Amino acid sequence: LVEERNRLARDIHDGLGASLSGVIIQAEYLVNLTKKDPDLQAEVKELKVGAEEAIDEVRRAVSMWRDDFLLVPQLENMCSTYTSRHKLPIELVVEGTPFECAEEQELTVFRILQECLTNIAKHAAPKKVQVVVRFSPDRISMDIVDDGKGFDVTKTPKNHYGLINMRERARKANGEVSIESEPGKGTTGKLSVAPLPRVRAPR
Repeated sequence: LVEERNRLARDIHDGLGASLSGVIIQAEYLVNLTKKDPDLQAEVKELKVGAEEAIDEVRRAVSMWRDDFLLVPQLENMCSTYTSRHKLPIELVVEGTPFECAEEQELTVFRILQECLTNIAKHAAPKKVQVVVRFSPDRISMDIVDDGKGFDVTKTPKNHYGLINMRERARKANGEVSIESEPGKGTTGKLSVAPLPRVRAPR
């Protein structure tokens, strides 16, 4: 079973990963060709970022298949990536001693931070973002705080399911999530998860 999973992981990495790398290289070439057309150049840059994010997902999927997904390094990598790609000034603070828990829970922490940072990059225009992850024996918690535009949490736009999806994902992972915000006063996202032990694949 483990050998088969590793084989599939290699195939995904070598096949899909290589194809996406080719898209990124072509997009970089097109960025240089479209300097005289700012609108077209912006579209190409967006395509490049999309391909970069897709290849990140491939690498993450491979790490999950290989059972070597480590939460804190993944969070560090994501914060670094959003800082460089989206110019978000992110400070990541880890408190307590990190430990492994169920893969679904670790992925939930990762995905909720990803959703929050994506929303911040698109809408908040903050001067700073702080992410605090705390490990305690019976709890993993995460606060995502930005000093950006903020919004009225009672007026979620129609067909905007980000918060609903985060709450459902947290509930399925034995946790809960909340968002606090006001216009002009920034936003705070809070996640709390009661950890479950990680189950290793049979070898």
